Amino acid sequence: AKSIQGRDNRKQGQMCANPDLPHAREACCRGERYREVRSASTSYLYDGERMTFSTAAERCGSLCMFENVNNENWWKKGYHWTPKDCSILVKINSEGYIAIVHDTDIAYINTIPYHVQEESTLNWFRVFWDVDGVYPGSSDSNNCAANNCKAMNDGSCLCKTSVTESPVFSDTSAISVTEVLSQLFIGASGPPPGSVGTDIGNGVI
Repeated sequence: AKSIQGRDNRKQGQMCANPDLPHAREACCRGERYREVRSASTSYLYDGERMTFSTAAERCGSLCMFENVNNENWWKKGYHWTPKDCSILVKINSEGYIAIVHDTDIAYINTIPYHVQEESTLNWFRVFWDVDGVYPGSSDSNNCAANNCKAMNDGSCLCKTSVTESPVFSDTSAISVTEVLSQLFIGASGPPPGSVGTDIGNGVI
């Protein structure tokens, strides 16, 4: 993940974002040029434009840990990409519910928003563990330390995360509807029979 921040690194708003998704916009500056670090520039093509990290880096040529973004039309700017890596953690309570925590610190003071800050987040939600009732902190033997997690003052565990991408089925020639429905939980209905696709350019149909 990459760190994103608002127009002013002294204000609350530092978070982590997926660099492959258009979460933020560019903030062009060279780290060795103090004047550019003090006031990064933007070159958005339309109001509210968002882009991936690679697009921002390509457009700017260089991204840096900026202090501010030029104040012209500041209300249109939102978040900006920075080159700093960051981590997304999970906080696990005694009932097995988790809350998302962003591990990034790119300002003079801690400015991570409260809802993703490790001490203050209360955004708990349910997840399905591989073994029901077994998770970091679920027992004395399966405590935070046993899972390489940090024990928090409230009794929860703060754990690192990783993302693994792999196909559910390596061969789709012999799978059944039952197998698909039992293992794939996110999707959308297909186009109605007889539909004709429309080519809108750039390989998009």
